[in-house]
Formats: sequence, C-alpha cells, structure tokens
Amino acid sequence: MDEELPEWEAPDDDLANAINEALKGTHLTEAGDITHEVRRIIRTQLYSFDADREVAELLRMEEEQPESSLYIQEGLVAFYQGRYERVLVLLTAIERPSALVTFLIADAEASLGDLDTALEDYKNVIAENPRNVDALLSIACAHYDLDNVEDQLDFLNRALALDESRTIGWRARGFLYLGIGKPDESCADFKRALFLDPEDWESHFGIARGYHLQGDVDNALKHYNIYLESNPHVAVALYYRACAHFDQDRMGDALADLDSALEVSRDDPSILVKLGEIHHVEGRYKDAALCYRRAFALADDGDKCEILQNLGYVLINDDHPSDAFSIAMEILEMGDTVDGLLLRADARLRMGDVKGAENDCNLARAGDKDSGAAIYLMQRIMTERGWLREAKKYEKQLEKLLAA
Repeated sequence: MDEELPEWEAPDDDLANAINEALKGTHLTEAGDITHEVRRIIRTQLYSFDADREVAELLRMEEEQPESSLYIQEGLVAFYQGRYERVLVLLTAIERPSALVTFLIADAEASLGDLDTALEDYKNVIAENPRNVDALLSIACAHYDLDNVEDQLDFLNRALALDESRTIGWRARGFLYLGIGKPDESCADFKRALFLDPEDWESHFGIARGYHLQGDVDNALKHYNIYLESNPHVAVALYYRACAHFDQDRMGDALADLDSALEVSRDDPSILVKLGEIHHVEGRYKDAALCYRRAFALADDGDKCEILQNLGYVLINDDHPSDAFSIAMEILEMGDTVDGLLLRADARLRMGDVKGAENDCNLARAGDKDSGAAIYLMQRIMTERGWLREAKKYEKQLEKLLAA
C-alpha cells in the first residue's frame, strides 16, 4: 500500500472534529493511552480476547516498534469511521501484530470484500486461540458472503458450542436455515436469539420469515410488525408483510405496504410484480399490465419469463388474446417451452382455435405430464368441444393431483 503512515502532530480543525466525532463513546484521546479503549472493546464487543494479554501485547509492540501505538490509535479511529483502506495502511505496518490487531485487519479486509485474505487472518487468530468465538463467528460470516453454506454452518456450530450466549450466532444460523429451506430450524434459532435479546430486530424479521414459510401468517405478521415499528423504511420487510396481508386477503393493507416499499426502492421488480398480482386479482387489468411491464424492464434475465407469463394472462383476462399470443411466442423464444405453450394454448382457446389449443396443451404435457395448469386447460378445452365425459376425466385428474 502506498498511502503514507502518520507522523503525529496536532490535527487541523476539520481532522480534529472528525476524530472527536469518531471517538464518542470511547476512551481514546487525540494522543492518549489506548489501553483503556482496548479494554473497552474487549469488555463490550470482542469477549473472546484476553484484555490483560492484549494490553501486554500493546506494550510489547510499542517496545519493538515505538510508532505502533500511534498506528493502532489512528487505525481504531479510521475503523470507527469506516475508512477501511486507511485501517489496512496503518495496522499492516505493524511488524508483529497482536491477535486483536490481526482480527481488526481481517475485519477491514472483509469489509472491503477481500474475503479470502480475511479468512487467512481470522484463521491466524484461531491458531493462537481455537476457542476464540469472535473469530469463529467472523469466519462464518465470511463463508456466508462466499456462499459456502457447509463451512458457514460448521463454524457457527463450533462458535455456539463454545458460547451459547451469542445472539449473533443464533441469528446467523437462523438466516442460514432460512436460506436452505429449513424454516422450522430457523424459527428455533431465532427464538434463542430473541430470548437472549428481545430487541434483536433482525431476529424478529427472521422469525417472521420462518413463520411465513411455515404458513403461520398470524405469527409472521406479529413479528413483521415488531420489526417495522423500529425499522419502518426497510423495503424488503414491507414487501414480505404485504405478501402476508395478501395471503389473508387483506388487499388494502398489502397495497399500502407495497406503495411504501416503492417509495424506498422504486426499482425493485419483485415489488412491482406483487402489485401487478394484486391488481390482477382485483380485476384492474390495465394497472396490472403496467406493473408487469415495468417489472420486466427492471428484472434480471432469469425472472423475465415468469413476468411475461403473468402479463400474458392479464392480457387474456382483459380480452386481448392476440397480444397474449405474441407474449407466448416471446416466452418460447426465450426457451421456456412449457409455460410458453400453455399461455399460447390459452390464447388460442380464447381466439376460438380449439384444435390449436389442444395441440399446444399436449405438447406442454409432453414436457411436464404432471402440470396442473395443463390438466386444467385440457378440462376447459374438452368442455369447449362439448366432450363432457373427457372433461370430467381431466377434472378428476386435477383433483387427484391437488390432493397428493
């Protein structure tokens, strides 16, 4: 790193104000003893470190490298201010850093996205003390950012086995379980986190998601409400609470939450899709189509087919089957064969092309023989043809599929 290291002198007014602001709530002074601040950090945040040992290490580092105390002091100020590049300039200049300094270096690296290097430094801390829960939790967080689910779970389990009082550990494992489709386990972990800290708002949001995925919408809404009371402008929470309201047919409440979410995040296609779904259900087809078109323009490529499919069915319900047919062709060109064929079949049926609809539906069933949408559409086609016995056969198939 080519940034210069400090030579301490009285700071100018702007720097002094910045330092004083960063030092609020700490025991640091502009040129004072940093041992009090190191003890405070360990006492209030990094419980796994030994304060006496780290203070002794401060003396050792200063004896070996007199400027190290200055580097650590300014490094802490930079850390509190979020200037992580400066943190690395200062702290990596210490020739033999203590475990705590190494941990701060790793945190700065992780904050800058250099996760592989951060993991190596966290592991150096673990090598000195395998029971350092702070380092174990930080390693788990780095593996989360790297999408290494098994490693994340391993380090979270190790940390919680050593110290069950860590709210962050239970919360992190709860979100991990949510991400891998285990809402029961996630709710159990979020309950442990909330037992330790009833005001851990992120765990309220997490347990709300867990309850919601289990179908317990009442409890989900209870915890969404608690979270949003303290975090009223978080778009994702407003979106999921809107989904819960939607599940309970409270469309007015759902629309209010989605409108609030859009004020925070106007370019989120998922919010627009849900708005389109509500307008569609309530028969406001033109509003629904507008939402889906806006969502399509903003969505990632992997989500575009589903949005187009929704738009196509809105157009059918709004008596524009030829436009829906064009949408179906676009979906087919994008490679979504079954959904494209089903939409095209529905559009053909609405335009009176019953034979073409049946052909498309059979092609779709060849790609997905258990498609409930295809079976339902075949029932409608048989009814349109007047073949009521055949229609009844498809009706029974659909009932059997839904009951399975």
